[in-house]
Amino acid sequence: MEHLPVSTVAIVSQLVPALIFVMAYFLLGEILTRFNIVALLLGLSAALMNVLGAQSEEGDIAEKSPWLYVALGAGPVLMAFGEVELRRMRKLPVSTMLCYLSAAALTWPVVMMYIREESFGFFADLDLTSTLLVSSQGVANMLAMLFKYLAYQNQEASKL
Repeated sequence: MEHLPVSTVAIVSQLVPALIFVMAYFLLGEILTRFNIVALLLGLSAALMNVLGAQSEEGDIAEKSPWLYVALGAGPVLMAFGEVELRRMRKLPVSTMLCYLSAAALTWPVVMMYIREESFGFFADLDLTSTLLVSSQGVANMLAMLFKYLAYQNQEASKL
């Protein structure tokens, strides 16, 4: 199975704030200064250089599986888009929002694994600690979404 280095995944997953800033400019009309634009370009180009230069134990990943890049970039982009849209839809009921976000978060990896014809057998290889960590991360993400939504619902949208 091909995989990306952990450092690459960590860098790309931390691009969510920068992507929120860019999407807020286009979707919410937020203001970007020259300093903001330069900082965004520097950060995004550093991340892009890291991702394109990533090597796995098997060699160059880009030649073997371009779908890895699609999957890697989709997570932060979808999270950023969700954050920006939550600012516009503060009246959405919490239970509805959590239902949609949970379904999307579960569906994307399952669809990608099915397309790639990957096995789901790795779940059986997890020990108790790993299972607890994965489960607690899911609960923490759900609570974070709930608290963000409640904060957006009860306050005016602030400038980024």
